[in-house]
Amino acid sequence: FMSDTNLCIQIWLRDDTEIGNFENVLFILALASVLCIVFPFFTNLWYAMLITKEAAIRDSPAATNWFREHFPLKFLALCIISAGTYPVIGLTNSNLFGLDFFTA
Repeated sequence: FMSDTNLCIQIWLRDDTEIGNFENVLFILALASVLCIVFPFFTNLWYAMLITKEAAIRDSPAATNWFREHFPLKFLALCIISAGTYPVIGLTNSNLFGLDFFTA
């Protein structure tokens, strides 16, 4: 994620990127770079908001209780910080430091 963001910034900051000129290859690459960062990020966030509707979550009493206590604010905040739903589920199920938040 950080390397993609860095590449995007570097393309936009180049002197030969003519903003608004769709014939300029660097401008098209800069737009594509933004799209390749923003689209997966918001798609992942959308999935994270709908995760409680998944059958695996609904059918698990422990997961249902955990999401009732920690969803949406804490769970979505972690999804935004890590830019991924799957790593957050792994983290929240890790029993890290014996904290209640990490015992999904």
